[in-house]
Amino acid sequence: HGKIYITQTFQRRTLPFLNVIKPWIYFVTSIDFGQLITTSKVKDLYKEVEEDLELESHAPIEGSIDTILQGAYMSVLRHSAEEDEI
Repeated sequence: HGKIYITQTFQRRTLPFLNVIKPWIYFVTSIDFGQLITTSKVKDLYKEVEEDLELESHAPIEGSIDTILQGAYMSVLRHSAEEDEI
């Protein structure tokens, strides 16, 4: 069983206008930057899948974006130990 590596920029704080700007950027440029996801929301999402996937780490990527509003993170997940025993 392998590991899943995820690199993503997450919002630490949300600003109301960002939820309006991102869809507008897609409308104007056809570039879809996806939904704004906060660091707390992604941790909740990882908890939802912890029966199947165990979160090994979730930490800022050194040398990447790291501001009060957002940060680039690397998350590493692997199959849960319970599944390994089957």
